[in-house]
Amino acid sequence: MAQDTESDLGTLVVCNACFCCLESCYCKFPECCGCVEKVNCLCCECFESCGLIEPRCILCAGQTQCCCHDYRYSCPCSDAVPCACTLLPFCLICPKCQCCATLADINPGISNELNVDPTAVTVCSALCCCIQGCYCKCPDCLGCAAFCVQLCCCRSECYQKITCENITCCKCVGHCCCFDSRCAVPCDEEVPVACTLCPFLVVVPCDKVGCCKTIQDLGYTPPPYATSVVVVRAQPAPITQQPERAP
Repeated sequence: MAQDTESDLGTLVVCNACFCCLESCYCKFPECCGCVEKVNCLCCECFESCGLIEPRCILCAGQTQCCCHDYRYSCPCSDAVPCACTLLPFCLICPKCQCCATLADINPGISNELNVDPTAVTVCSALCCCIQGCYCKCPDCLGCAAFCVQLCCCRSECYQKITCENITCCKCVGHCCCFDSRCAVPCDEEVPVACTLCPFLVVVPCDKVGCCKTIQDLGYTPPPYATSVVVVRAQPAPITQQPERAP
């Protein structure tokens, strides 16, 4: 499943709507495979997803970050979880001897699935493919996040965090396979005001009355950071007349 969490609003056909709550059909394949849910309540944000990804040569892998605690594992070891071992807490002996080593010290090119700064994770204990560390970078450490990959192509992910961006009273957006459900108080560009008289027949807003309307038809506006690409065509060179040759 793709990393982006938002459904393509141009393909969401509104089935039922009651002002700030909408239910739609999401039939864009293969993006509709899996489940995604994102909830905002004041300054708290929660996200969960599960679905299929491109096959990887990994039997199982995962990472959990809850406030200052970071735990990750992988079988076999990978770029995100390099092979390491400690003898005492914070005393690394493999792949090199160092006290209070960070993940970046073990592998400078370590991959990052949860946007956790590897230079701020101090290895506390490690045993081959399992690593525990202390993540004390504030305010990035506030909240919880986790992801898991099993059987090479099944992935689940979730996080809970405190954010000062897009603060709203209450908002929930999610889809499970072909079913999309969203609700927001107050309504916004992702959850526009709408109402249906019967399934697939939109009667509010009054200027958008019709059947099989998409959320984009109901007044969705792109984010302010969306920009359009202007193609500048080169002007043809002027044609000059060749002087006539004397007979």
